[in-house]
Amino acid sequence: MTITESVQVNPPQNAFNELLELYNKGNLHLATDRAEQLTKIFPKSPILWNILGVVNLGACRYEQAEVNFRKAVQFNSSYIGALNNLGIALQKLGKFEDSINTLTKVVGLKPDYAQAFNNLGISLKEDGRLDLSVEAFKSAIKIRKDYAEAFNNLGITFRLKNELLASSEALKMALKIKPNFAEALRNLGRTFQEMGNLDEAIKTFKKALELNPKLFQVLNDLGVAFHAKRDLDQAIASYKEAIRLNSEYADAYNNMGLTFVEKENFDEALSLMEKSLKIRPNLLSAYNNIGYLFRTKGDYEEAVFYYDKAIEIDPEYSEALHNRGLMHLKSSEWVKGWRGFEHRWKTASYDTNPLRSARPLWGGSFVERLYVWAEAGVGDEVMFSSCFNELQSYCDRLIVSCDKRLLSLFERSFNSSIRFVDKDADIDEDLYDAQVPAGTAFGLLRQEDQSFLDNKKPYLTSDFQRSNTLRKKFNEMNPGAKIVGVSWKSSAFKDAAKRSLDLSELVKEISNDSLLVNLQYGDVQEELAQLQNSIGRSMLQLDDVDNFNDLDGFSALIQACDKVISIDNSTVHFAGALGVECHVLLPYSHVSDWRWGLHGTSKSYSYDKMYLHWQQKLNNWSGCLRSLKNFLIGIE
Repeated sequence: MTITESVQVNPPQNAFNELLELYNKGNLHLATDRAEQLTKIFPKSPILWNILGVVNLGACRYEQAEVNFRKAVQFNSSYIGALNNLGIALQKLGKFEDSINTLTKVVGLKPDYAQAFNNLGISLKEDGRLDLSVEAFKSAIKIRKDYAEAFNNLGITFRLKNELLASSEALKMALKIKPNFAEALRNLGRTFQEMGNLDEAIKTFKKALELNPKLFQVLNDLGVAFHAKRDLDQAIASYKEAIRLNSEYADAYNNMGLTFVEKENFDEALSLMEKSLKIRPNLLSAYNNIGYLFRTKGDYEEAVFYYDKAIEIDPEYSEALHNRGLMHLKSSEWVKGWRGFEHRWKTASYDTNPLRSARPLWGGSFVERLYVWAEAGVGDEVMFSSCFNELQSYCDRLIVSCDKRLLSLFERSFNSSIRFVDKDADIDEDLYDAQVPAGTAFGLLRQEDQSFLDNKKPYLTSDFQRSNTLRKKFNEMNPGAKIVGVSWKSSAFKDAAKRSLDLSELVKEISNDSLLVNLQYGDVQEELAQLQNSIGRSMLQLDDVDNFNDLDGFSALIQACDKVISIDNSTVHFAGALGVECHVLLPYSHVSDWRWGLHGTSKSYSYDKMYLHWQQKLNNWSGCLRSLKNFLIGIE
């Protein structure tokens, strides 16, 4: 904010100096009284109205500040300092459109006004116009190359755009200019966290706290990072310290409650979240988290109730709309579920950016040229691909993007008229008339139970020669043995630990007469050695198939198996789509994906030969493994 820019001042200079001294000393009450007295004597003085506005702005009296700045501008329409301050006041009031218009006028009058560009960038950011916001901050930095605050704001905006590398670079530049910039450290920590670099995030938050141990917001951020790292006790300690510094800090109570959900202390979790709502009755994330609590317990009706509470407060709250949609999908309420599913793009957990295209979103009617673009992970791509051949009846020409590792498999499996392209390639908009994400297309074609039943037949075709060669190799190694492919770990960032299980515990339930084949990707040599040492079982690791990079070979490997046993990861979707008998080991309730239905469902509604085995208690695999063993030995 600006109070020292000079226009014609009617009061004597000593009166002006007195006001400045009171303001700079933080004596806002006396400064307000003195400024109001002077405006009665000099009612047409722009500088006095501007100073009074700045004082009210500093005291968070934003509405009054707006009135004051408008008075200043009334008497001097080109008073740049007052216009800039008016833009700030409007910004604080959430009047972003008015703020943007005002600040745009300022930079038009004074193109070298770095602070105004920075303020304009903030208002554009808050209004969701992120690309324009970036340009405004860059303009501020072009004028002032050492403008640490603008670099900080640029970093925040890049993070909101999910351009995390650019975000970290901007924030590092802010800190290079201003090493003790605690806010920039906080924002850099948050960016590191979104990158999945939790160690760096924690380290950065701690640096900010070294500068100022009383930054309770940073302590809350630190707790969130510890939670993500599964260090729940450290997370709770951080939240408690934040609350010690600010006993009315609703976010910390809410987040600590979420951590207690993970510790399965549901009573304490609910108490903390309810405490956060007493402080902030409209805290949307608290209602959303209580919904998650009941989802975790398997009480879907109560979960939906709390999601509904959040949506009543804010009908556009995407997190709750999406979560409620997932509950509907779990319950096979397809139409409601897919409607909620469409809010995935605005949720924090969805890691796919929507396509930027001027072409309209496809809604299910016939179109000459349709582009279906890939989203989410490889498992999702495989599941959603079941509708590709169906989509051909809705268009003359179909273009589909996918992970490049899937190209040869998809080209072999689906109609030859479908054009498949690498999802990382740039697709010219002139090649299509409408576009749709694969998940949305799938939802449009799966609106009732019968639509799933009609499409449960296998739809992927592996390389027959390669699969047959592998099959012969297995039979030669162990004639007559059942060939069982096994996968036991998840790479899902948030829920990996809860979805994964100990390999030895799993293999104990599989017949000793079986030939075990590794379907897990990555380096698992240590786990295979431990399997041999602990229970004397071996598992075949093929050198000629890369389970991660060679998905065509991976598909042939699965096809060569008699059955697949796996936790919930992409492997099960390959097995289901190939028509190979598959047994899926599922965690309790909340961690299980929507596509497996309600807890206890025994068969997949998407794949024909897929059987589901559930944890009977949270984080306890014994019941799940018992169900698998009984099925394998023929006990119903």
